[in-house]
Amino acid sequence: MLFNKFISRKVTQFKKSPAINSSLWVAIGMMGTQGIRLASNILLTRLLVPEYFGMMAIVYSVVGFYSMMSDVGLVPSVVNSKRDNDSKFMSTIWTIQVLSAFFLAVLLLLSAYPISQAYDEPLLFPLLIVIAVTSVLGGLNSTALILEQKYLRQKKLVLSQLATQLVSSLVMVVVAYNTQSIWSLVAGNVVAVIITLWYSYNLFSPQHSALRLEAKAVSEIVHFGKWILLSSMLSYAGNRSRPVIMGFWVTMAQLGVYSVAAALATVVEAVVNSLSSKVLHPKYRQYIDKGEVNKVKQLRIKFIILFLPLTIIIALFGELLVEVLYDDRYQEAGAILQILAIGRIGSLFVLVNTPILIAVGDSKGLSFSQGLTAGISVVLVMAGGFYSGFYGMVLAAALIPFVNYLAISLVMVKHGFNFIFLDGVSMFLSVCLVVALWYMSDSNSFLMVTEVINR
Repeated sequence: MLFNKFISRKVTQFKKSPAINSSLWVAIGMMGTQGIRLASNILLTRLLVPEYFGMMAIVYSVVGFYSMMSDVGLVPSVVNSKRDNDSKFMSTIWTIQVLSAFFLAVLLLLSAYPISQAYDEPLLFPLLIVIAVTSVLGGLNSTALILEQKYLRQKKLVLSQLATQLVSSLVMVVVAYNTQSIWSLVAGNVVAVIITLWYSYNLFSPQHSALRLEAKAVSEIVHFGKWILLSSMLSYAGNRSRPVIMGFWVTMAQLGVYSVAAALATVVEAVVNSLSSKVLHPKYRQYIDKGEVNKVKQLRIKFIILFLPLTIIIALFGELLVEVLYDDRYQEAGAILQILAIGRIGSLFVLVNTPILIAVGDSKGLSFSQGLTAGISVVLVMAGGFYSGFYGMVLAAALIPFVNYLAISLVMVKHGFNFIFLDGVSMFLSVCLVVALWYMSDSNSFLMVTEVINR
């Protein structure tokens, strides 16, 4: 009887908790998205050559960099602001979003030809042109999507995103089956952008989609977002610039295999990253406003306990996963996946910490940490390339998240959040466990790492 009452009480608390409900829907959405992406990726690797995935890795890395250059932190600005019911403020948000999209498109158009020449790959030119046009459409999305995130109303948003992912993936597979062309990978992206634009206006409200630049709103956004902009650019240099750098050292086929492994390695990270921005940041902000700092620590620990075992499993069984799912052209991705998954252990701790800095409004401190990480990361990847070629760069990529963790933790200490010792012990034991099991099972990942070390 007591047990039934306990279960009933917990279920009631679960239903009434916006954070738990929102977290559940975000997790469902991301796991669904990753599942659809994995299924389509498996089919696409059987229809397309590895070189195409290498080229698209460069395309999306370039787009990612320019996106960071135009990112002034609109979503965090709305989450942190109390003016989200003010049409002047929200219309200013939408206008800046549109201008940022046009800025991104111009940068892509101007650099498309030079980039194709730098990599001696003519196909990169038209690919970047199409993505530039698509980015303009993405900038027209309604700000209602941002408000859904702020108030943790995830159900309808997640279902819309899942439907979009399913349709765009089907388009890619159908086009790839009929053409065996790299354009199949672009077609899915174009369809996803168009569908998102449609449902942002037809399924969500309020819109606030009017061209307006209120001076007070611009000042507030720029004051908060200037450091987000710098942080985003530096974050890209530290975490997402690898394909651009690696493209000068390795073949497009090798880069394609790496991109397949990287996509698999970040499955858990993608879920946590989405939860971090859509749930942890708003919830951390609420706790900090109420002075409930202990609840920040408790929520953070829950996320680590939930996702760390999943990351370790990928680091241990990545080779088996690739062996079962992919054909012979992609088998090397298994060992690379397991090495990159080691780095994802560090990424998990980074992702539960970063929203704390944003929630306390220290975007400047976040920029400092990202700058430190970016500088060290570029040096690590290039040193890996010079020292040991492809495998050296893979190992460097796995080390970068741990550098990022240390940089962010140094800033967090100033705000009274010091988790370095316990986090360090958890990460160290996790890595030791994985490497020991690699050694015992004669894993190719262990051989790859020792080859780099002994070179």
